[in-house]
Amino acid sequence: MTSPEQRPEQMATTDAAAYALSARRYEKMRPLAGSSTPVDLHGLPPGPGWPAIIQSIGLLRFRHRFVPWAHRRYGDAFTVRILPQGRPLVLFTGPEHAREIFAGDPEVFHAGKGNAILGPMMGEHSLLLQDSSEHKRARKLLMPAFNGHALREYAALVTDVATAEVDSWLPGESFSALQRMNRLTLEVILRVVFGVTDESRLAQMRPRVNKVVDISPAILFGYGMPRLQNLGPWKRSKDNSFELDALIYAEIREAARGVRPGHADRRAVAPDPRRHRGRLHR
Repeated sequence: MTSPEQRPEQMATTDAAAYALSARRYEKMRPLAGSSTPVDLHGLPPGPGWPAIIQSIGLLRFRHRFVPWAHRRYGDAFTVRILPQGRPLVLFTGPEHAREIFAGDPEVFHAGKGNAILGPMMGEHSLLLQDSSEHKRARKLLMPAFNGHALREYAALVTDVATAEVDSWLPGESFSALQRMNRLTLEVILRVVFGVTDESRLAQMRPRVNKVVDISPAILFGYGMPRLQNLGPWKRSKDNSFELDALIYAEIREAARGVRPGHADRRAVAPDPRRHRGRLHR
């Protein structure tokens, strides 16, 4: 976590510094860390009375059975209590509820707070975790990089990436269209948004970004429980995040210094770290 005055090149000058920043982010952004704010349970929809650990397992491991069962039992809106701390989580299943929530006042419905579970992975300054004026400020900084004029400069690159993907398809081969489109999207993000052109770094980043995108609810659950982060799949996910951080920070350092492996006088879509002192980084 850096202050507004710190620039990315001051932020992580070595891999050890990047690791320290990642560890600090995980600790600072742990969901419900140190939270003792009481939750008013009055007026919440009904739900199972089971222990929080049982409801957590039902929601995370057997959600395709647990949620339909709770829907049938308790109606379109119901409350489950999950770890850590057994805090209530209200689930809405009706489309009219979804419309009402998404059309609600953003000063009341804080999507950033609702995404707090992503904090250890995304960092406190992620657009996904911002609300109110901070969210508007971050959007204002980012939007110029994603307007039509800016993106037209990358039309040829996106075309090349898409052509390369299609050329890899073999006649008569059966494949999942979703997986191929996800792979194509990832490649565009790495090359256009991140601005990575060095093939060795791309090869390092692809599997690590994929692991972040394909993270399971059980891993997200572990973000709120530090002890789990030293065990099995939770530790592997944390290690993967730290490794990806080191690669991203290296890319930021080289972009800020004007030295990027394989870079062909092309800027990334992401805001130039030398022109923006705002807290858009993790």
